[in-house]
Amino acid sequence: MQTPTVYILTILLILLVLHFSREKKFENLKFFLIGGISSISLFFLFLIFTETPIINFIYQYILFPLTIGEGRITSKEIAYISLIDQFNLKRLFGEFKFIHIFLIPLTFISFKKIRENDRSINILNFIVILSVLGFLFNQLITANQIYIFSLIPILAATLHINLNNLKVNRKIFFLLIFVVLFATVKFHLRFNIDRKFLDLENVDKSNAINVNKINENFNNLKWISKYADPKNELMVIQKALEVINRDEREKTLITHYQFIATILDKPLYILNRWYLWDNNTHPTENHKYFEFYKLLVNKNIKKNNIKVIYLLGQKNMIKFENVKNYFTDTCFESKTLIQDKFSSHKIINCKK
Repeated sequence: MQTPTVYILTILLILLVLHFSREKKFENLKFFLIGGISSISLFFLFLIFTETPIINFIYQYILFPLTIGEGRITSKEIAYISLIDQFNLKRLFGEFKFIHIFLIPLTFISFKKIRENDRSINILNFIVILSVLGFLFNQLITANQIYIFSLIPILAATLHINLNNLKVNRKIFFLLIFVVLFATVKFHLRFNIDRKFLDLENVDKSNAINVNKINENFNNLKWISKYADPKNELMVIQKALEVINRDEREKTLITHYQFIATILDKPLYILNRWYLWDNNTHPTENHKYFEFYKLLVNKNIKKNNIKVIYLLGQKNMIKFENVKNYFTDTCFESKTLIQDKFSSHKIINCKK
């Protein structure tokens, strides 16, 4: 993803420049430059073979994401989360305590022994420390699940290398191993077994039901949602699948249920992975890149000869009044199939 990749690449680039300028090993620099040029060339070849205009990449992967991050960092009202709200003891130290257990002593040792350690150890330490800080910052402005617990064993390994060079008591290494194992088991039980994710934090997961009725690919899986009773939600999805599957016209589906295209094995020309009308998944009317996104939507509909648009969601989460704003000189014949949850919108000729 754009972040934290850009943070890590910036850190690596700065430290590599410092390293090459001091070591004067330009033979290694040559391989670095060849690798960089090759990667960029392969990227442009990918754009050419997939017929992806470079302007689309710039808008969708650089310019638009920058507006999301800028809004969250400056705490704009339209931002999904605010960085300033994340600066509290519970968030910074309570949730990330296992990271700090290793990060704080590693930082202390790195600065204290900066003149004594060899250069490769110093570079390793500061790449790891600065990268972890970049990951922490990214986590604070990300509205996703916590993903940075994977840094714990990496930090522990780096700290292990430093302590080994200091010839410390070997018993400390057993303590490091114990903490890593304890954290691994703890987060495995919390996130893999109990499924304690952001969206399901306060949901009674004992109400989950088997979902194999929808498709055989879901065998041995259970369904739970924070939006509705799972039985009712699955019933709505099942009926929607039947309607969409019977429809032989070229169609677009606008929904948060992204597995539907895979189950039906039909092209549904889905515009977005999610549809949130707060400028966090795509530009809306009050966004400076709205017209560009609107152009993409219209182009997608015309190119694929779309005849009908289906909307599927919970309690009008996706309103057609919002969707309609992306179409120019296009009229629709709308029909409610399941109240507040499923509707079809046939594209028709506008009356003059």
